[in-house]
Amino acid sequence: MTGASANGEGLFDLEAAAEAAAGEAASELFPFTYKGSTYDIPPGRDWPVAALAALASGDLERALSALLGEANYIKLTDAGLTVGQLNALFTEVGKKAGFPSLPNSRPPRRQSSTRR
Repeated sequence: MTGASANGEGLFDLEAAAEAAAGEAASELFPFTYKGSTYDIPPGRDWPVAALAALASGDLERALSALLGEANYIKLTDAGLTVGQLNALFTEVGKKAGFPSLPNSRPPRRQSSTRR
């Protein structure tokens, strides 16, 4: 077997293939502002797998935290981000990243009753 390659001959080199794809793909950040602060979401090809898993399960809050980083996520939510704004943000982020449709955030869990 020959050495590692990204072109299908020999052992598939995931890092080389991703690097080649990154060179071909647009790598634009998705900048947005909220209440005077600016935030950047990375291009879709750079999203952590954890962000995609969160999106697949409809957990937009966890996805946003994975994309922005914990400190920026806390700053954004402390500024008063609403569920409607979160959904609007992911609608636009999804279009930019090449994902035609992203799920809405999950409805809040109902608190269990303490009455018996």
